[in-house]
Amino acid sequence: MSICSRQLENFVLGPLQCSVLTFLVLLALALSIGPAASAEEVSVDDVLARPGCAMAHCDPGMSDNSGKVFPLSYGVVGSWRDTDVNGSLVGLGCVANDDSAVCSFRSSSSRPIEIRAYDPDGVPRWGSQTLSSRAFYSSPIIGPNGDVVAVDERNIVRFGSDGSTVWSKATAGGNPISPNVTQDGHLILATKGGPVSAYDFETGDLVAQLQIEDRIRLRWRTRSVLFDTVNTPAVSGNRIYISTRSSGRFRRSGTGRLYAIDLVRDSGSSGYALEIAWYYEFRAPSGTSPTLSRIDGKTVIFFDGAGATPSANDPAAIAVMDMGDRGELLWSYSLSSVPQMSPALDPRPEGGIWYLPFESSQIVRLSEEGGNEVQRIDFNDIIDESSSSFRPFSVMTLATDADSGNPVMIVAATNSNESITYVVAIDLSEETLLWKYQIDEGRGFYGGVSGQFAMTTNVDGDPVLVFSTRRNGAWGLILDKGPAR
Repeated sequence: MSICSRQLENFVLGPLQCSVLTFLVLLALALSIGPAASAEEVSVDDVLARPGCAMAHCDPGMSDNSGKVFPLSYGVVGSWRDTDVNGSLVGLGCVANDDSAVCSFRSSSSRPIEIRAYDPDGVPRWGSQTLSSRAFYSSPIIGPNGDVVAVDERNIVRFGSDGSTVWSKATAGGNPISPNVTQDGHLILATKGGPVSAYDFETGDLVAQLQIEDRIRLRWRTRSVLFDTVNTPAVSGNRIYISTRSSGRFRRSGTGRLYAIDLVRDSGSSGYALEIAWYYEFRAPSGTSPTLSRIDGKTVIFFDGAGATPSANDPAAIAVMDMGDRGELLWSYSLSSVPQMSPALDPRPEGGIWYLPFESSQIVRLSEEGGNEVQRIDFNDIIDESSSSFRPFSVMTLATDADSGNPVMIVAATNSNESITYVVAIDLSEETLLWKYQIDEGRGFYGGVSGQFAMTTNVDGDPVLVFSTRRNGAWGLILDKGPAR
């Protein structure tokens, strides 16, 4: 029976009344049900493969923990190297999912490839010359299905698993330092010389941008100052954390700010906006990307600076707790120098945050809650070669040994005159060297590594570490998987 055929208190509705009533009933029904869920809704799990280190510093929180449980104690049984590419200089280099690795490189006229995908045994699957020679500043993101997002100073590109271009869009400007991804699947870029911006993963469309600008007191005058970054942003949910400093002619002022910025729904044409939630001031520069953890249900941001407060002049590890509408200093810890490699979260139940002061032979693990020192490792003791002293000189990538259950750090170490570089695996619980593998091939500094170690598995079940050197190609180290399990 239709609405129009019903009688109300013996009164039969006329055609016009019928139409109006039908419209109102259907409208009320639609409002009560709400809009249907879109088939195109995206989450971080659609964009980012896990585990394996599928983006800069492995995950949106920049933990440097690959999430891999691998047999890591049996040593290297083979290697491959791609010399058709230059290397990644100071870039992070490579990312991986379960069966692929992808790296970004500094291209040249003789080696023009900026992005290349490999199978775990080093066979190139595809390469791209779509981006500029600055693509090496940003490591790509690889998804569970092999899709890849890569950027340079002009474009952001999504490639299919076969290297085809899904979309390519102009960025909002600036030189990005590796993309990140929010919980709802939006791609985030923070840049040197440009704005913070957000992009739709499905279409590549720019949905929001924010130029960080403020009026601050400098040199006895109030001036309008832009803030930018040379580090990758960290993300928790849809909140973005960026370690910035004053830019342009005010860069030397030493004004640093850790910004918390939200990607929020908005009534504008794109449907989104970037809004500053708070900032915490410190003394710049900061050499590393922020790393996130949780304490008592609140996000804690670990980073560094030339001082923990604007007036301090003491290189420090810094922990700031996100109180929602403000950031509060939780602790600071004096370091010998400003680090250049991001802090890494220790995966043990008791946690801890590893810092690597620049040009130091020692790494230090600090308590997340109080900042007190709980562990220190000297690479001269670990490598133990009387003819040379060694210091770690790359990103610290963590995994778990399948046999012992202990956390293992994979890192590159170089000697004092940079004539020898090893990739080393260190059992952090036992503070012992599991193995070392020399990779420099007489190339000195350029044969070494600055970036991270992506982890995948070949068809034989062997763990493979994939990384890029500064200017001596891309490498894969094939690890012995040990006895049959």
